[in-house]
Amino acid sequence: MENASKALLLATGILLGILIISVAARMFSAASGVSKSYHSQESASEIAEFNSHFTKYVGATRGDDDIETQFATIHDIVTTANFAWNYNRKKALKMDINPILEPEGNEFIHIQICKLDYDSNAAGDVICTRFENLADETYQEFIKNGYYVSQSHPDQDNIITYEIEIAEYDQVGKVKTVKFYPSKYNNKLQQDAVTNKKSTINHSKETIKTINNTLSNITQNEREWKK
Repeated sequence: MENASKALLLATGILLGILIISVAARMFSAASGVSKSYHSQESASEIAEFNSHFTKYVGATRGDDDIETQFATIHDIVTTANFAWNYNRKKALKMDINPILEPEGNEFIHIQICKLDYDSNAAGDVICTRFENLADETYQEFIKNGYYVSQSHPDQDNIITYEIEIAEYDQVGKVKTVKFYPSKYNNKLQQDAVTNKKSTINHSKETIKTINNTLSNITQNEREWKK
């Protein structure tokens, strides 16, 4: 009888131990799930914050639909290019490579400024130039010549606006390649011969040609890579 009681107590102890281990395993699994969920949300938040440097220039609707679209100016493009350069520089220093000589892959951000074919509806296969590696003097030249359609009318109505096309994301969802190109909704200021007042013409093919020529004539010097 005494042996049976001991055996019963032993079995009870074993069952209790198994129960405790099972409960502990479930608690650990639940805690692990919460941790993974937290890190997943944190990662998504970081990616969204990173992408906001570019997505703030994206508009769903353009033109005559009376829905406001946020465009970029050449100042914004230079700011974005500097952000890309600093990001790429940190990556390059960790990998001990030159981001100018080895631009492809390696999770670098690529910023391009493009000339728009007026007859196309998007950036498409237009000619684009790498923009994130240019020297500061070149950026200043872009700002000087790429801000107003006409230097003779340096006012709000004559500012060149650029749109952004996000061309590529990396494997975790971060923006990797973007293209800026002149908006087809830039205005060309003209002088009214009768009223002697300035008037605007939207979708001006002449404006696009003027902007394209301006972008083409800027000497694009790359900055020197220094560790």
